[in-house]
Amino acid sequence: MSAALGVVLLLIAAGIPSAAWIDALRSSPDELYEMLSQGAALFRLGLAGLGVFSLATWWFQLGRPGTQSDRQSASPDALEWTALALILTVAVGIRSYRLDEGLWIDEISMLIDYIRKPVGEILTTFHSENQHFAYSLLSHLAIRIFGESAWSIRLPAVIFGVGSIAALWALGRQVAGRRDALFAAALLTVAYHHVWFSQNARGYTGVLFWAILSTWLMLRGLANWQPRTWRGYAVAVALGGYTHLTMVFVVIAQFVVFIWHSRGGNPDRTVRAFFNGFVLAALLAFTLYAFSIPQFIGSALKEPSLVATWKDPFWTLQEVMRGFGLSGLRVVVGSLGLIVVAIGIRSYLRLKPSIVCLFLLPIVLLGGTALAMGHHLWPRTFFVVVGFGALIVVRGALVGLEWAAARAGISIPGRVKFSSVVLLVAIFGSSLALPGVYRPKQDYVAARDFVRAEREPGDIVLTVGLASIPFRAIYAPEWSRV
Repeated sequence: MSAALGVVLLLIAAGIPSAAWIDALRSSPDELYEMLSQGAALFRLGLAGLGVFSLATWWFQLGRPGTQSDRQSASPDALEWTALALILTVAVGIRSYRLDEGLWIDEISMLIDYIRKPVGEILTTFHSENQHFAYSLLSHLAIRIFGESAWSIRLPAVIFGVGSIAALWALGRQVAGRRDALFAAALLTVAYHHVWFSQNARGYTGVLFWAILSTWLMLRGLANWQPRTWRGYAVAVALGGYTHLTMVFVVIAQFVVFIWHSRGGNPDRTVRAFFNGFVLAALLAFTLYAFSIPQFIGSALKEPSLVATWKDPFWTLQEVMRGFGLSGLRVVVGSLGLIVVAIGIRSYLRLKPSIVCLFLLPIVLLGGTALAMGHHLWPRTFFVVVGFGALIVVRGALVGLEWAAARAGISIPGRVKFSSVVLLVAIFGSSLALPGVYRPKQDYVAARDFVRAEREPGDIVLTVGLASIPFRAIYAPEWSRV
């Protein structure tokens, strides 16, 4: 099968010229034709690379089953399934509430520039970092099925948001056990920023889902060394990268974990896992991005931050705190949070050091790269690691609470109950910040209605600058732009 697939891919790469690919995807290539020609050539190169990989898999038997059994943790019992179902039901309800509220400027720009376009144009256009390919395609599908509305445009974000909670539960069971897994899933369910991005028509919950799922697959691959597991990992990585480029930094951390776990092991299985996982992921991601690489190099890499404050790490931290509605308690809450995170990191360094690497290394790499490029440091830049952060916070809270209960002379069963109840109360307390999620992100509807109410006969309404985009595109197309 691998040999036949390899031959077919090589024949397609060699037999279909670049111009034919461009004509099939775009009716009028316009000024992008030169870049699209380069992209089509890269796409054919990617297909050829996948063809060679398939032939190599057949020739060197890279797909041969591993020698270890697929050991997994004990299956969830009925109580755990019930708890997870309840968490996911609440997650759906919270993220569906007021989902049809007005769009804000980034969502509107993405709708105009990408989501409304034909599929071929979506696949071959990368004007700016506002293009999240996988999300644009899924949102395009949603509006084709349900019609264009705020809720349909945001629907993929909701699905990925809920999916990332389920994926975090699976990862938590693998690295720490069912109690940590359920608490981490519950924490993410009511986390202010997670709900916010689950109602934001962008790819952030998508890349979070793929980051968590790929990590789960990688850790399973390190346990069973099965080629099918590593190929599943490769697909998850490629789709994560196709959703948002911050996935690259998670993959770097995953590769560090892979090298660390592979040291002193069987070289043959390590090589097979490397090719079935990381090499295949790179080939898939390259092929998916091929058409847009020339545009990315020509424009997206040259998007510096326009506001100096956005490059300040302390501003980023303050915005995270403000987003929780905790500005007045910043010092107290921030200090307590740092203590909990420190305890969680210390515990995971003993239990599962890979989680610490997966959480901290992408933050360092992302922050360093953004600062070096003069790029913005918005809180959403680091959203891709929020799942690992939730695991660390839960572990730190449980360990800290159990330590305090032990000092109070409480028995071991009592400590478990005490820490669970207190953490559950704390998670519920964090949900009190959720009303802020549902406030209008940018209330163009109220602005439009106010202007219409105050407008006198004969008045002409003019829009200026960025404000022209939402009014002209959606809310008041009859208004003129200066």
